[in-house]
Amino acid sequence: MNNMTTGQRIASRRKLANLSQEEISQELGVSRQAVSKWESDAGLPDIDNLITLSKRFGVSVGWLLGAEKDPAFDP
Repeated sequence: MNNMTTGQRIASRRKLANLSQEEISQELGVSRQAVSKWESDAGLPDIDNLITLSKRFGVSVGWLLGAEKDPAFDP
């Protein structure tokens, strides 16, 4: 498993989906600043937002948190 932080994982999946912080914040109903804090590891999304992010990006919550390996993203 690579050493990416949760914030780096969120940012990488968001960028892969060609979404801005503003766009993902609108989908989640949070501020752009909240997304920025998550991506800079200054905070973590709550469980509901983690679940929504995992579904949106097609990864597990465990992968977003760095607790699980995903063969598609962690060769």
